[in-house]
Amino acid sequence: DDKYIAPGGSLSYHEVALPSYWLIGMNNTYVDGKINHKCFEGYCPAVVDTGTSVIAAPKGQLQPMIDAIGEVKSDCSNRDSLPTISFELNGKLFDLTSDFYVIQEVTTNGTQCILGMETIPAIEAGPIWILE
Repeated sequence: DDKYIAPGGSLSYHEVALPSYWLIGMNNTYVDGKINHKCFEGYCPAVVDTGTSVIAAPKGQLQPMIDAIGEVKSDCSNRDSLPTISFELNGKLFDLTSDFYVIQEVTTNGTQCILGMETIPAIEAGPIWILE
C-alpha cells in the first residue's frame, strides 16, 4: 500500500531466515560510499527491528563505522555535515543520513544530539547487527 512508502520510494523484499526474529542477511556496510565493514562471504546476520531506537552490532564490526562517522557534537552543530551510512541488503544499498542515526532530544538545556549506535558483546547476541 503506497501510504507506507515515502514519496519517490519503493518497497524492497528480503528473504527472512528466522521469521520470529526478522533475521535477514546483510552484505556489507558503507560510510560515504566506501566499504566500512565487509561481511564474511557477503553475509552478516541482521535483524530488522523497528522497536529499537539505535543501531547495534558487535564492537569489532560496528566500531569502524562509529570511528568513520566521527564526533557527533552534543549541541548538534555538525549533524548536517555527518556522512551517509549504508547497509547493503541483497546487493542494494539502503542509505541513512544523520537524520536517521543521530538521536536529537529537546531538553531543558536545549537541543542535544548523540550517536544512535551502540556496540554489543558478541557473546550476548552472536555476530548479529540490529538495524533500527
